[in-house]
Formats: sequence, C-alpha cells, structure tokens
Amino acid sequence: MNMKGKNVTVYISIIVLVGMLLVSNNPSFIIKADPPPDSTIPPPPPWPGSSTPPPSTPHRTYSHSTKAPHYEMEAFCEEDYCKISPDSIAKYTITIKNKGDEDTAEITYKRPSGWYGKISDREVTLGENETKDITIEIFPPASCKNGVYETYVKIESRGGEIDITLETEVFSVGDISINEFNYTVNNGDVEFHVLINNTGDKKEVEVIFYVDGKEKGRQKVKIEDLKEVVFPWKLETGEHLISFECISDDENQKNNKISKKINFGEYGISKSEPEMYTESATTLMNEGKYFEAYYYYCLLNDEKGKERCEKYIIADRYEHDGKKFLKDKKYTEAYSFLTEAISWYRDLGDSKKVSELEDLLRSFSDKLHPGASGTVIKTVIKNDEKTIVSLVSVVAILLLANIILVLEFSKKKSKKTEEKYRRIKEKYGL
Repeated sequence: MNMKGKNVTVYISIIVLVGMLLVSNNPSFIIKADPPPDSTIPPPPPWPGSSTPPPSTPHRTYSHSTKAPHYEMEAFCEEDYCKISPDSIAKYTITIKNKGDEDTAEITYKRPSGWYGKISDREVTLGENETKDITIEIFPPASCKNGVYETYVKIESRGGEIDITLETEVFSVGDISINEFNYTVNNGDVEFHVLINNTGDKKEVEVIFYVDGKEKGRQKVKIEDLKEVVFPWKLETGEHLISFECISDDENQKNNKISKKINFGEYGISKSEPEMYTESATTLMNEGKYFEAYYYYCLLNDEKGKERCEKYIIADRYEHDGKKFLKDKKYTEAYSFLTEAISWYRDLGDSKKVSELEDLLRSFSDKLHPGASGTVIKTVIKNDEKTIVSLVSVVAILLLANIILVLEFSKKKSKKTEEKYRRIKEKYGL
C-alpha cells in the first residue's frame, strides 16, 4: 500500500472514532431553515383522528417571602418601692426581656432633683428570649425631707417604649443642727453668719446668740433645709467665747449648740464676705461636712468647688454604706461599696482616704468568696501599676539587649570556628 492509501485509512479511522464518541453521548441535532422573507405559510392541518390540544397557559412564577421582623420587649421591677433613711441608698433591679427578634434597648432615668445615682447599663442588646437585669442605685441629699420621691425610667427599642416609675420613701426622725458659723468684720461692725440644717418636720426654731456666756440676742426663724441666720454685734476687743444655741420642739437634736473662742485683736481684722465663705467652705470640707461646704461654694459661684463637693458627697455615701454593710457582716456588699468609694476618692486625689479604705478591705478579704480576694489585691496595687509596668519594661529591654549581644557573640565565635576548620582541612588536604 502506498503512502496515499495509508493517509486515507488514517482519516477514515479518525472520522469513525469521532462519530462513535458523538453517538455515545447521545447528541441531538436540530436543523432549522429560516423562512423566506414575508412568508405566510399556514399552520399544518391536524392529523385525522387527533384532538385539538388545549390552549397553552402562561408559566406561573412562585416567590417565597421571608417573615417580617418582630420586635417586642418587656420590662418589670419586682420591688419598685423602697423605704430608706436620708443617709442610705435605694437599690432597684429592672429585668428586661426580649420576646422578639434581636434588638437593642436604651435605658435612661430621671432622678428627683438634687439626688445622686448610678445605673449599671445604659444600653443592652438582647437576642430572642434573652433577659438582662439593670441595677439603679439612688440616694438623697443630706438635707432631704421626709416624703415619697419618684424616679422615672424609660426603656426605648425598636419594639417601642416602656416607662417605669420607682418610688422611694425617705423617713427620719426630725433633727435641727448648727453646722458652722463664721463672721465678717468691717470698721468695728461684726456680723455672725450661722448655718443651720433642718432635716425634720418642725419648721420654726429659735436661735440664741451668746458672748462669754451672756445672751446678746435671739431670733425665731422658719427653716427648711440649709439656711443662714445673721446676728450683728459691735466689736469688743480681745478674745471672746462666741456661742449659738438652737431650740425647737424636736427631741432628737444632734448638735444644738456650737461655740468658738475668737481673738478679735484691738480693733478687729477686716474680713470680707467672700473671704468668710471661702474659709467656711474649707473648714467644712476638712471636717467632712461636704453638703454644708457645697452651700458656701454655691454662694461663691465656685463651679470647681461645687463639683469637688459633689464627688466627695458621693464617695462619702458609698463609704458610709460600705461600713454599714461591714458592721452587719455583709462582706460582699461591703466590698462592693467600699471599692466604689475608693474609686471616687482616687479620682479626687485623696490618697489618705484611699489608703485608709484599702487597709479596711484587706482586713476582711479572707471572709469574701474565693474569687474576690484577688480583686482586692488588684485594687490595692493599682496606685503602683505604672511603676510596676515601667520596671517590667526596663527589665525586658535589658534582657532583649543581652540576648542580642549573646547572639552577635555567638555568630562571631561561629565564624572564627568555621575559618579555623577550613584552614585545617586545606592544610591536611581533607
């Protein structure tokens, strides 16, 4: 067979092979000729005996719609009424439950005027059927009167708005006390300013002014909260015992008389009203009478002094209640309140108070549950945290430098060793 015959045989074999592959894959070929232009070919007649097919209906499309989001939250406070004394803290727990799809709730609250407070969370995100407890703590100013006060809580989410009213009853036995007095001097005329605090129901009191035990005047006044009573006096040179006494029908008076020895000198040192108020505010702050000091800072329009007083009032209240819990052997609660007080005192820069309360925490740390003692230690060493971090950083840097030097030395030593062995190999033809 010549070369041409062989080629034909190869081509035929390729065509057969391709055909077999196409048949094995069951292809279908449709040959369709285009109709001539403007063709009006009628449809073919039906075959004899065949029924006419029903008219075709358009294809229907079915769509699946997702469920619309459902938002619903509920909130309740099992104990929305609390009765406290003016030096105590009212604590409420509000439970929020999400009964719908995931949602975020914002919580705001409005305290009675002049009250202080704290809220654990201002925003929470909850999944379906998830719950969260929100804690609200409020406490009244020292001058708070007996009565029922309301705190309004608002919870807002995509599920709507929920309003809750918390009631706090403040109850105490009436008390009228003289907290401080000071004076101004101007050309021999003295004015004594006596600060009286009334926390009881009795409004009318009588204040008596004495110099060296002799009555120099008296006034009947109506007092609510804090009020100054002013007594004029013509300066008498030298040292004198100045006293003021407060008399009322109340049977429970903490401090109904106050006395000071004052040396007015020969003519009396001039003292203006602002100087007097600043001096009184400083004295009261040092004595821990922060609310009374706040009164004088208000008279001075001293915003920084007022802000500092407010912080001390809050810190003092947490300290007071923490010590009260400790006395009742409620160690966990005592730890919580005293730690909060430390936080406020630290913010005020009062290292003496911080040290005092940290020592108190250590004194009962062994009575806390196992997980709390470690926290006490953390609180105690917080002041030295920066120093410790600095020392650790220095040690780490020195250690790193030492490692680098060792590595460099090792590299040099390794190179010298390799050079030595290379020379030995060359010398002995190894």
